Amino acid sequence: MDTFVATTPAVEKVNADSEAACLDETLPKELVARLDPSGVHVLTILQVCHLELRGCPEVRFRCLVLLKLKGSKKPHPALLTVNTLQHFFQVERMEDLIAKASADENVRTPGAIPHRSKQKKGKPKR
Repeated sequence: MDTFVATTPAVEKVNADSEAACLDETLPKELVARLDPSGVHVLTILQVCHLELRGCPEVRFRCLVLLKLKGSKKPHPALLTVNTLQHFFQVERMEDLIAKASADENVRTPGAIPHRSKQKKGKPKR
């Protein structure tokens, strides 16, 4: 399964292109309006469909999108069908973000244990 990270403008562009192509799964306008403008969204390709429409072979990708909505900490799941992956290559892959974060000394990995010198001394509370 390929997983990508997308900004809000990238998700809006992919959704607009899917609507213009009359694909079956698009994000409702009300949901797009609730997207966090500075949010980061996770896209995962669930299914690749090979079709033949009007004698022309076509490929469609059904994706699970975990959306960051305004004022919410929980991801909102939605389905989205796209007919091209060009938008996905415009966003950074998860592996690239992890590599950048590990190379940057100022980025702290979530859940990391603080260095012993910064931990409080004494007996742990039970």
